[in-house]
Amino acid sequence: VHLSSSCPHAFIFSAAEQEKEKDPFHYDYQTLRIGGLVFAVVLFSVGILLILSK
Repeated sequence: VHLSSSCPHAFIFSAAEQEKEKDPFHYDYQTLRIGGLVFAVVLFSVGILLILSK
């Protein structure tokens, strides 16, 4: 019973892995988010420094 219940999960995961390999436009949204936040913080800091540097 245990072996038969785990087999469909293995097929689902292998299908998901094959789908990832086929898709050349798979983006890493977590890294993109972190990079965007770092970029926003840098621009915000530069803006504050420019305002305060009168």
